[in-house]
Amino acid sequence: ENEEQPNCLRKSICKLHVMKKMLKQLSINPDKTLAVGDSLGDLCIIKQARIGVAFRPKHPELIKAADIVIHSDFYELTEKLKSFLEMLKN
Repeated sequence: ENEEQPNCLRKSICKLHVMKKMLKQLSINPDKTLAVGDSLGDLCIIKQARIGVAFRPKHPELIKAADIVIHSDFYELTEKLKSFLEMLKN
């Protein structure tokens, strides 16, 4: 494996590539995005999104990159998502 290649690109599908493609197809401004991830494979989308959420992160790099870190459960994640949606309305 090429160690210089980002972790997300070592998989058959790069999440960042898919995210950018979807944003373009749906005409969504990247400033209106939130990404949730738990592993290094999600690091690229956590960094790209306006708000990056590390949900039960499995690696310290994800914690460093995230705007929000959730160690508990889906209830807390749901509350953070609600807050994000309210913020977008303003």
